[in-house]
Amino acid sequence: APWPCGGVSRMSEIEELLACVDRVVRSAPFRRFSDEFLDAHCGEFEDVEDNKLSWTDLHKAYIARAEAHIERALGKDSQMRD
Repeated sequence: APWPCGGVSRMSEIEELLACVDRVVRSAPFRRFSDEFLDAHCGEFEDVEDNKLSWTDLHKAYIARAEAHIERALGKDSQMRD
């Protein structure tokens, strides 16, 4: 069965899923989530050569929340199919 945004062949299905994800990450709710996260944590960063371990933790937290947001927006039909 195709993704909720359409698609017929396996490649079309993947392309359509990517188009759906693109729509989610360009949406106002996702941008708001992203801006709020960045505003809340921007003080943690500084212009230095070495990366701090805490930055990795923030990145992981952002990725987990972003993925959850995308999954919610796509709904149950966004789960990978056999």
